[in-house]
Amino acid sequence: MSKSGNDADLKEGLPESPQNYDGGYTKPKEKGTLFTLEELTSRTNTSAAIVAAVSEANGWVYGKKVSQKEFEGAIKNFLNAPAGGANASRY
Repeated sequence: MSKSGNDADLKEGLPESPQNYDGGYTKPKEKGTLFTLEELTSRTNTSAAIVAAVSEANGWVYGKKVSQKEFEGAIKNFLNAPAGGANASRY
């Protein structure tokens, strides 16, 4: 509590009202905005199993931020890769 005991001092730095508070999240406006893998999984309605496999293949970890374009490209590459991996021999 401040020395003055004024309620205004306690509210310093807080949003004006709960209705105006966005939780610290601002909607991305620029191309190439980065999102966490978890956000992109939800935004693109991609299976968590697919995202886990793509993450493993790319060395991505929980909380990693990538662009939506990079995410979707990695998913596409994974789904179109040979079943045995990129170095699988072809019979």
